[in-house]
Amino acid sequence: MDIEAIENLIQLFNKSGLSRLNVKDGSMEILLESEGGVRSPISLSGMKELSDISLEGTIDSPMVGTFYRAASPSEKPFINVGDRVKKGDVLCVIEAMKVMNEVRAECDGLITEIKIKNGDAVEFGKPLFSVE
Repeated sequence: MDIEAIENLIQLFNKSGLSRLNVKDGSMEILLESEGGVRSPISLSGMKELSDISLEGTIDSPMVGTFYRAASPSEKPFINVGDRVKKGDVLCVIEAMKVMNEVRAECDGLITEIKIKNGDAVEFGKPLFSVE
């Protein structure tokens, strides 16, 4: 990967709103991370010289509270690992001050990991899900 491709990659990453981007090209690996911002997929058109691209973003907690995967203990979880989500889908709820706040997908993607256990306390900015 040449320096121009790396510069283009950084520009695309900065515009994308992703929190994390991992790019592998042969033996070279570049990991870009940022804090905060909108979590959305990135288009890498024009970057065909990259042989193996792994895009991963996270959906982070928008508030402090308690994380729940379902609306109630008797209901099934909103999502599971391997589910495809669309922008606006409810992913979980976070209870804060006795109010249940829905966390919705800000982009389309595939849930690759659920980073929090049901009932765990979360802080603002804590990663909840990995999405690609």
